[in-house]
Amino acid sequence: MNQMKANIIGIIILLAPWLTCAQKEATIDKSVVTVIGGAKQVVPLRLTDRKFLPMQPVGLPGETFQMQFQEQGEWPLQKLPQLNPTAIDMRDGDEKNSAYGVKYANALKIGGGNYGRTLLNFNVGFAPKDNSFLGVYLNHDGNLSGPVAEEFSARNENQVKVMSRHFGEKTFWDSHVNYQRTLAHYYGTGEIPKYYTPKNLELTNERFSYFGRFSNAKKEAKSDYSISTDVTFFRNLRNETELLSTSQINYSKNYSSSIKGNLVADYILAEYTAPNALSRSFYRMKPSVVFKSSRVAFTAGLNIIQSKEGNEPAENSVFPIMNLDVGSTDFFHFFAGIGGDVQFNSLNSFSNENIWLAPSIELRNTDQVGHVYAGIKGSDDQNLDFEFRYSYSEYANLPFFMNTKADISQFELQYIGGLKKVQVTNLGGHLNFHVNTQVTSGLKFDYVEYQQLQSFDKAYHKPNLTLSWTNTWKLTDYMILSPDVYYIQGLYALNPLTGKSIALENILDVNMKLNFLLKKNLNLALQGNNLTGKSYQRYYQYAVQGLNYNATLGYSF
Repeated sequence: MNQMKANIIGIIILLAPWLTCAQKEATIDKSVVTVIGGAKQVVPLRLTDRKFLPMQPVGLPGETFQMQFQEQGEWPLQKLPQLNPTAIDMRDGDEKNSAYGVKYANALKIGGGNYGRTLLNFNVGFAPKDNSFLGVYLNHDGNLSGPVAEEFSARNENQVKVMSRHFGEKTFWDSHVNYQRTLAHYYGTGEIPKYYTPKNLELTNERFSYFGRFSNAKKEAKSDYSISTDVTFFRNLRNETELLSTSQINYSKNYSSSIKGNLVADYILAEYTAPNALSRSFYRMKPSVVFKSSRVAFTAGLNIIQSKEGNEPAENSVFPIMNLDVGSTDFFHFFAGIGGDVQFNSLNSFSNENIWLAPSIELRNTDQVGHVYAGIKGSDDQNLDFEFRYSYSEYANLPFFMNTKADISQFELQYIGGLKKVQVTNLGGHLNFHVNTQVTSGLKFDYVEYQQLQSFDKAYHKPNLTLSWTNTWKLTDYMILSPDVYYIQGLYALNPLTGKSIALENILDVNMKLNFLLKKNLNLALQGNNLTGKSYQRYYQYAVQGLNYNATLGYSF
């Protein structure tokens, strides 16, 4: 422990010159929103060093919401595998991730569909000064009934968000305050007693959050910085609460055209009551150096982590950071790397993935004790963008959602991987291309194999194959057709009453959206989801909506 502190202090001293000024790294969105069965899924993306200019999407003239890309400056470590979120959130991606940054780009969206769906989405902003922006975002999205027992599987979500941005000559400040309330039901109980009302199965999650970020705005500085804080208070209907405070500092400095130093530090404090209070802390520091030439880039550094759970002794971990990127041509790149990490798990994050949690779930961090990867990627800047990656990792305390024996409609967390680590092999990739000026298509696949599952027969509720095919077809200057296909294979669950593994039906989900530009600022969208009509189960006992459709009318001003 003392040696660890001495090492950390030594590293800080060595990196002290960086702390005077640093260069902020650009980032891209770490998730992609897909619609499955009329429901949103947020699927984590693996970030790469995207030095290429990505293809621009096909869009209607006068559209307010444009897909925005930013270049990724470095090669961050591959994220730990996330539990797949539940397929019941009905919100589309453009509604949840509206672009606030464009001044005066206000929008109102209303809609409805079967299952008693109602949608009201509104964001408005104004610029009191040339260098500032204020905005308000409101959203309501709900279903009066669902796939099982009508109102017993109803769900709705409401959100209010107020944000501000200020642009200075040397600094940039952005912040927001957010409130979100989600209401759902434990409808996966099998036969619902006749004397029950929806209130008997109701569950509610509430989130209050504040985010603030302060960063350097100089465009051509050799050094830069970014400091952010995120405070979230989570509460459910059982009065289980969690207070999370996350702070992050990013520093970097260009020593020359070929050498760059980076320092990223994270600090998380959490207070969890369920019903007993549990204090948790998590600290991570990642110093690294990047060496670049015209064709080769190499990153070397350390990932230093300390975590503490209640009165237990602090746990310390140190992992190497080594990433290599070789560009044989402007089009083709080979990359490889090794590393490791620790994922901080929280009640808030697990509730986002699966809302039907049991009371007093156990919280543990997940250790990625070893990670190696290699792959190829490339882009011609206009028509083609691809990546294929192979990786192997070993995990301790890898979490799995399991139906509880006391109530099969609720899920607990069970962790495996102790002395024997869970071995995870992954083969994934994507291929995005412009067929022509009117058609854009994207293919994505992800194959995962789990070994050393110990007492588990299967990797419960974790698919081994996920495929997606997304398309955008510009029929005319005022009409866009977007057909999408999603396929998920290899889902298993454990029936807690029988102790036997159950193979869940493979998921084939076909969606279609037709967008009309009626006037310059008026859009009509017709959407059909889960066109095969199968009410599959992403989580055991929870059937999703069958064929569902909706119409939305959007006005921007």
